[in-house]
Amino acid sequence: MAVERLLGIHRARESRPLTILNGLQGRLVPGRLTLLLGPPSCGKSTFMRAITGRLIPAHGKLSGEVRYNGHALDELNVRRTAAYVDQFDNHDPNLTVRETLDFAHACQTGPHGARFDVPAALAAQRLISRATADANGHNGNNGDHTYNNVHSTYSSQLSTTAGSSTGNGNSQNDNSNGGFLKALLSPRQEKHLLQQAAPEDEFESLLRQAWGTRVRVDIVMSLLGLSHCADTLVGDALMRGISGGERKRLTSAEMLVGPCNVVVLDEMSTGLDSATLFTVVRWLSQASRALQLTMLVSLLQPPPEVFGLFDDVILMAEGRVLYHGPVPDVVPHFRSVGLDCPDRKDVPSFLLEITTPAGQREFAGAELRSKFNLPPPGVDPFSASRAASALPSDSNALLPSLPSPEAAAALAAANASTASGGAEAVRIRPKSLLVSLEEMEEAFWTKSTHGVKMAGELRESAAAPPPGGLAPPLVPRHEYYALSPWEAIAAVTRRQTTLAARDKVLIKGRIVQTIILGLITGSLFYDQGVSMNASRTIFGAAFMAMLFMSFAGFLQIPLTMELKKVWYKHRSAAFYPAYAQGIALATTQLPISAIEAAVFSLIIYFMVGFYMQPGYFFTFFVVMVSASMSTASLFRFLGCVCPTMVIANAAAGVSFVVLTLTSGFAILHYSIPPWAIWAYWISPFAYALRCLVVNEMVSPKWQNVPAPPGMPPGLSLGDAALQSFDFYTERKWIWIGVGFMQGFFLLFTLGAIISLHVQQPEVPAAQLPDPEELKRARERAQERRARIAERQQSEVKGADTSSKKKEELVVAVRPAGSRISAPGVDVERTSHGKGLVISPSAAALQDFIDISSSLPFTPITLVFQDLKYWVPNPAYSRAAAKKAAKVQAEANQAAIDAHAGGSKDVEAAKPAAAPAPAARAGGPPPTQERLQLLSGITGFNEPGVLLALMGGSGAGKTTLMDVIAGRKTIGTIGGTITVNGHAADPRAWSRVMGYVEQFDIHTPAQTVVEALQFSARLRLPPSFSDQQAREGHHVKSYVEEVLEIVDLLPQMGALVGSPGVSGLSTEARKRLTIAVELVANPSCIFLDEPTSGLDARAASIVMRAVRNVARNGRTVMVTIHQPSIEIFEAFDQLLLIQRGGRTTYFGPVGRNSDDLIAYFSAVPGTPQLPQGFNPATWMLEVTGGSMATVLDRLDVDWPGLYDSSQLAKRNDERARYLVQSGHEDNEPLKVGNRYAMPFGVQTRVLLRKFDRAYWRSPGYNLVRLGTTFLVRHVPFVYAAIYWGEGKVPLQANIGNVQAVMGIMFSSSNFIGMTNLMSVMPVVGYERVVFYRERGASMYNPFAYGIAIALVELPYLLAQTILFVPAIYWMIGFQPTPEAFFYYFIVFLETIAFYTIFGQTLVYITPAMPIAQVVGSGFNFLFNVFNGFVITYPDIPRGWRWMNRAVPATWILYGLGTSQLGDREGVITYGGETVPIPEFMSERFGYSYALRWWVVLILLAYIRVLRVGSVVALAQWNFLRR
Repeated sequence: MAVERLLGIHRARESRPLTILNGLQGRLVPGRLTLLLGPPSCGKSTFMRAITGRLIPAHGKLSGEVRYNGHALDELNVRRTAAYVDQFDNHDPNLTVRETLDFAHACQTGPHGARFDVPAALAAQRLISRATADANGHNGNNGDHTYNNVHSTYSSQLSTTAGSSTGNGNSQNDNSNGGFLKALLSPRQEKHLLQQAAPEDEFESLLRQAWGTRVRVDIVMSLLGLSHCADTLVGDALMRGISGGERKRLTSAEMLVGPCNVVVLDEMSTGLDSATLFTVVRWLSQASRALQLTMLVSLLQPPPEVFGLFDDVILMAEGRVLYHGPVPDVVPHFRSVGLDCPDRKDVPSFLLEITTPAGQREFAGAELRSKFNLPPPGVDPFSASRAASALPSDSNALLPSLPSPEAAAALAAANASTASGGAEAVRIRPKSLLVSLEEMEEAFWTKSTHGVKMAGELRESAAAPPPGGLAPPLVPRHEYYALSPWEAIAAVTRRQTTLAARDKVLIKGRIVQTIILGLITGSLFYDQGVSMNASRTIFGAAFMAMLFMSFAGFLQIPLTMELKKVWYKHRSAAFYPAYAQGIALATTQLPISAIEAAVFSLIIYFMVGFYMQPGYFFTFFVVMVSASMSTASLFRFLGCVCPTMVIANAAAGVSFVVLTLTSGFAILHYSIPPWAIWAYWISPFAYALRCLVVNEMVSPKWQNVPAPPGMPPGLSLGDAALQSFDFYTERKWIWIGVGFMQGFFLLFTLGAIISLHVQQPEVPAAQLPDPEELKRARERAQERRARIAERQQSEVKGADTSSKKKEELVVAVRPAGSRISAPGVDVERTSHGKGLVISPSAAALQDFIDISSSLPFTPITLVFQDLKYWVPNPAYSRAAAKKAAKVQAEANQAAIDAHAGGSKDVEAAKPAAAPAPAARAGGPPPTQERLQLLSGITGFNEPGVLLALMGGSGAGKTTLMDVIAGRKTIGTIGGTITVNGHAADPRAWSRVMGYVEQFDIHTPAQTVVEALQFSARLRLPPSFSDQQAREGHHVKSYVEEVLEIVDLLPQMGALVGSPGVSGLSTEARKRLTIAVELVANPSCIFLDEPTSGLDARAASIVMRAVRNVARNGRTVMVTIHQPSIEIFEAFDQLLLIQRGGRTTYFGPVGRNSDDLIAYFSAVPGTPQLPQGFNPATWMLEVTGGSMATVLDRLDVDWPGLYDSSQLAKRNDERARYLVQSGHEDNEPLKVGNRYAMPFGVQTRVLLRKFDRAYWRSPGYNLVRLGTTFLVRHVPFVYAAIYWGEGKVPLQANIGNVQAVMGIMFSSSNFIGMTNLMSVMPVVGYERVVFYRERGASMYNPFAYGIAIALVELPYLLAQTILFVPAIYWMIGFQPTPEAFFYYFIVFLETIAFYTIFGQTLVYITPAMPIAQVVGSGFNFLFNVFNGFVITYPDIPRGWRWMNRAVPATWILYGLGTSQLGDREGVITYGGETVPIPEFMSERFGYSYALRWWVVLILLAYIRVLRVGSVVALAQWNFLRR
């Protein structure tokens, strides 16, 4: 425990019990769509996993019962009965949307479709109901009776409890009609049933047509808005594919294409606009009723119209059920508790906010307000007093211009409070609930009609006798999968083959690499003769051939690690067994291995001059394939069994070292001590090398030549060569080796299958804040706000209006309904850049938190005119374009000929051109070289104005924001972008701008507060101090203030972690992304989907912070998908665009959306906005920005109408005016330096960041240190194999020298390669973070390079200290101080070189798998040319320069020279006896006098590589935007 605390791996104060579900109980019935609402961390996901059987031991301990139709979970296959849609989107990026859904459909339904016919079951149920109604004389299709019948026949019912309560299903389990239904559903009766009972509605009619076919996939794609991207690759962070919203819909669609009658969807609304979400939920509602499905849906921000589609709602908080009943009764229930929902308040937002102290105070009824002495609704004394502190003394004059009586009342209260000195008496933030959660829970279960009834039903269910056998749709426990074993293997293998074949860049790269390295190796060992000296070179060529095929196996690790994410999802849904995945992974790599082996063998076999006979060649080929298969299976097993990429790479490096040491080349067979010889006999490298050399040496080419003098008589040269390296001389060892390698392949493939079956994914650990640290942070933030308010109030009171006008703070209010053509900007600036704008959205003055009123900034007026953007067309075909041009030329010529023949209508004479095939299919035409994504958009954004950017999916919202922000890396931009009347300078523009990207990318090993301090320190001016200061600005307190604004103070000490694996939740990660930009104090801030992934409460918190930023005179632009009414009407202006980047509307929103509604309603035929309907949804539907479902879409050219409108003309005039006036009144943005902080400060801050990140990354540092000393005890492996081999006798032989050089070769090369592979995942993720930080001009790339190099030094030094002393003395190297420290220095340089080399490879390649392939290729070249496998004198003269250019040469040169360059004694080889130093000079080309030059040469390599890697990182950007 002490060691764990020292390393920061575990802190005892964080390890305490945490209750997630607290006595949860309830009942879900079929045919009713249920919504699950709750604030963050209330236990929604845990509850959903619990009722669907997805909880694993790492999630915690579950008590209580979950029953389906009275059956416990252990009685059925719950994973096939209930579908669970996770909130994390894990997909195969190289599959298209259709392929993904087709595979999911096949795995869930099997090749023969669903287990029973749902349309026939519906028809049978209707006949039963009709017969029962006739018999009883009344209609049996009303009320609860319908649900009982459905439950007893083919639908599921869940009764869930956790914690202290229990339940066991539905007490009204009526099975009276079971026998009749069973008879009706016999195969011969199904067709008759469908004819007898007509479909009840359009949904059932469509269901009958689609049932049993793959049309279900098309229907789901259509309903979820995925049809347009059906043939588009899913993609990932570095590969263009579908959008984030489409990826979220694909996650839901994967489960909806299956036959499960219980469907649980966890936060499926991320990335959907409100209209599309309405369509999806309406379809779920219809499916739930028609098919009597049991559906539970968790949504983050359900709009009012979507909320109304649900039948029931569950409200959770802290693992408790506060309400579970019909949607219409939820507001009356909480009204009875004392909490009222205002008229223009979204009910879901109301429900979430009443679980918080602030929400209860805002929505408290008259009784609660009287009880707790609260002010009337709409008046917040804290907000008013805060606002008053920033108002001038005559602010009462502003009251008539305020847009609402509530705002006027708030200002009046503020003035009164200020006048009476009451500002200090107001509590900053309420901390306690008016009605506790326990009281709200008790009120539901004891006072609510629905709660009392449900509690009684649960008690009756617990007392009911256990039900009989399982009936459909419950899946029996023994039916594990829908597919048979062979069907599963075939399906997964087809998918895996598609994935492998589609990664063309990787395949082509591997083939090209094979050809290049084969040619290099073949030319290096070209045309070896038949001699004793040549035999060692032949052995070296065989060793390199075996190593090359083994290096290709490294690629299995990243491929397997990526596939594991998808595998865990598929396994939890019982798609297919682990053996199907394992066999598919193994078999799909066989063709690629065979191709690589064939290409490499054809090149190297004939160039080296192996025996030219077909049988020997094909034996060589079979051995190469077997070697590739065996090592690939080993690395694939490591990828399956290791939890992280870093650990897997380290384990692979260690395995590679051990295999190489025991191959029989680095150290000869007879030199391995008896206690380690077992490793030789289980090493596939040893068997592969033995097969290759025996295959050559037993050939007539070597057997027909006698051994040289001095050898036993009658011995052939081939046998003598084999015996010199202690290889066996019988041909049977070839097939023994092939058999062993095939068995090795099968054994580790089986191991990978077992690992896939039993291993569980990493689960994020619950993180609890330190109460004392949290309290101190809140106190500091409160003190800072008080100081700011006091300073501002004193400045206002002490100002002389007539003589100190420049020091005055003016608050200007833009009246409601004011048009955009109003001249001027309604803000006046002080000399410090301070100002305040109260827009209609802010007029109520609620929650006024001025987060940066004391910070200087430059107001920005942004204007973009006629903005256009083109990207290359991926479907463009030069041949198709030429063909189209030829057809067009022929058509034109035909028209000219017709005109010459007397025809007057030239256009009519032209033949109609057929559209391109791709265009008819809905994709871009192949004849079009570029695609236009933005089509002449004009707009502007002024200080203090909150601008919303909206549009349907694919309209170009993010594209427009990227273009304006200068974040595009591809394509062509047209138009002008001006900042304060001057063309935007990228250097200055990036300094004053903040960009909140859609994806939340952060360093996983940072805490929340460290991430914000890092951003603030590098982007705020140097005048900010790092430490607390009474006067002036300081980073720490400002960061804590922003933390409180975005509600992250409780998580300030939590590690950010990796998405879906560890650290922060999705919504907390999103708020961190926003906070990282807010702490930079930007003048202009862009936010791309800031509320995506947040629930309504969190979205409200975020948008309140964003609104406060805009109020302060900053320029803010926000893209948003599905805003609530409250959030939508918080915006001042709206820019609405359609697909193709065309403007539909640009203008004010207005109070209660009046201006927006008036504009669209003026168009004849526009449907009126229904009462209580969300204006954002109404706008998108009537304009076609999303699927028109609630209202009819008006089929008009909305962008054309806007272009010809007076509003567009006024906007153009306003844009020109802003450019002209801005140019006259403002100087161009200037920055003294591209970066806010000096180079030294950048380096220091970066070094502190990486130092903390490395210290908290035991998965990287402890693993690579473990590969050196702890894990597998590598030094002791060396000692066991090479014990005493460093003591070269006075009468030495080739085996003694080979052993010493083998130690140098393996210890330096392969330990270095372990570092190279281990560092790649770390810098791979950090590279994406660097791209984000570079876009914000946070630091110089060279400061980044220096910091990441310096932070590695202590760990590299520790690695060297652990390794070198352990092996140096045990192996018996020269016991002199100079030799020891020389070995120490060169080894340190070696691992430093390989670590930096691994970083460089990641920086210069687009993806980590490619970096690993390239790294393996370079390492192969290092091994070929470093002078060990083939010594320098034996290298052809044309390649000797390569030996000197390879860094590994100098590593081996220095280490070998230090131990053998001045060694006493002689060596006998090939019948000759020479001194050892002379032998090293003649056979290896080493000079002892150059040993210290080697140290300098390696330093030069490290320095050049470090500088080159930073240049590559700065200049190359693989993030395609």
